[in-house]
Amino acid sequence: MKNFYIFTITIVLLFNLGCQKEKRDTVITISGVVKNSKDSILTIALGRVNKEIKLTPDGRFLDTLKVKESKIYRMFFSRSKSGFIFLKNGYNLELTGDADNFFYSFEYKGKGADSNNLLVAQHNYSKKTGSPKSFMALDEVGFKLKMERINREIDSISNSYSNADTILVNIAKKNKERFAYVIENMYHQNYGFE
Repeated sequence: MKNFYIFTITIVLLFNLGCQKEKRDTVITISGVVKNSKDSILTIALGRVNKEIKLTPDGRFLDTLKVKESKIYRMFFSRSKSGFIFLKNGYNLELTGDADNFFYSFEYKGKGADSNNLLVAQHNYSKKTGSPKSFMALDEVGFKLKMERINREIDSISNSYSNADTILVNIAKKNKERFAYVIENMYHQNYGFE
């Protein structure tokens, strides 16, 4: 009888541990701190429903959510303070950032960090590439050199986050190709080069 009792307890414990792992894999835990926040709610737009995450007065937060699809979602305090987050069930994200430089100052740790740090790095880099007008001011050799440098730097950013989700890596690749296509076409139409 004693062996049956031990066997039953073991089965119950294993079942409970299995359920906890399954629960962790089906939700996203997000925590962290956003410094200089005057807002008390961080919102993540999940389609028709918004997830509102309450912040403490010092900008700390902890919450869980579940998504129907692994993809990039919009998050914001207000219209002027908005950005993006890549969410996938099973992620355990810890975010640190500054509300005065919303999204661009964000840094992630934990499961799913590489995907989100890649997203932030790409947006930070896009701010530095210059306006289309700056590309049009270059001669043909300068333009080609700048495009080659930008392509190398974008690839380097993507390669720096080896654990980023393939969905995000493929989006980055398509964005790079789209950017090159648009800028090169503008340049060729402007100067008539082939």
